[in-house]
Amino acid sequence: MDPTMQSPVQYKIPFSGGRQITVPSGPHYYQREQWVGSTRQGNTPQSAFEALKRHATPIQGDQLSADGAVIDVRNLGPIRQHVDDDRLAIVNTTMPDHVLHPGNVFRSIVQRGDDLYVVTEGYGTGILPFANEKGKFIWSWPDHKIRRELNPYSPLGYPMDETNASAATVGRAESEARPTPSSRAGERPEHRTPPPIFFSPY
Repeated sequence: MDPTMQSPVQYKIPFSGGRQITVPSGPHYYQREQWVGSTRQGNTPQSAFEALKRHATPIQGDQLSADGAVIDVRNLGPIRQHVDDDRLAIVNTTMPDHVLHPGNVFRSIVQRGDDLYVVTEGYGTGILPFANEKGKFIWSWPDHKIRRELNPYSPLGYPMDETNASAATVGRAESEARPTPSSRAGERPEHRTPPPIFFSPY
């Protein structure tokens, strides 16, 4: 159990006349995972972890994650990072000036078969438990950036993943017997629809 889940913090807000109210707080937990690449494309768990170090927070900027580093997340506050290279994991721990303190977010690379995923687990107790759980979508952007680093986009905007990578990126036997994208879709635990292509009307 994450230690930030064990004792909810009670926040006292002062009002006029010395009256105080307690703002409700409580535990929150969320988990999400995002496919970011495949070993068939030449990616490795280590290369995915290096990309994760550049995108371990929603808005990381140019700072690379390092064990013990402090990163200021814009509009939210500072976090301290714990980097475990052996487990391919990064823990973002909120500091007292962070809006969502106390809390931890565990970000790790997990391999299942040929597929590589970023798994995100958030724990904490604070004044915004509901918003925190519903806000897990904020990880979509950094996860997308990791996926893009591992699977560069072609000029037309399609991600170069298994559904449309060139034959040069896979074994000859596999490229000769490659299933169509529609038949491959049933094998994936997520939707593999490429992003739309937008053409200028002019």
